[in-house]
Amino acid sequence: MMRKTSYEWVIKGFVPAVAGWRLLYHDTEKTGVPIVTPLAGWLVQEQLAYDAVGMRLPEEDDPCRRVCASDVDGAEAVEAGSASNFWRVLAPGEDVPDEATCATACAEYLQKQEAARERGNECKSAAR
Repeated sequence: MMRKTSYEWVIKGFVPAVAGWRLLYHDTEKTGVPIVTPLAGWLVQEQLAYDAVGMRLPEEDDPCRRVCASDVDGAEAVEAGSASNFWRVLAPGEDVPDEATCATACAEYLQKQEAARERGNECKSAAR
């Protein structure tokens, strides 16, 4: 019999972003113009494993880690990619994509969101 294992990402650290990093979000008002916000920083996350009854499994010698772009929700740093309308990260000096590119990407995003609603669930990874 196979044991079911579930996983969770937990924040192990936060590194503030250098000035100039930005987050782009699709505008849910269908204007085609992205929402641009400063990148708060980088979340260092580690994956924890749980067995079928919810008991945490022993940590591995070399745990799985990742670094994610973060935004701020109230007073809390959150993974930017957890927002359903997250599009991408822009590096310092990188231009915001032109209006046509933004409009196309936003239209694709909204189309995937609509299809997800029709299926009865919210699309969390559309147009990434």
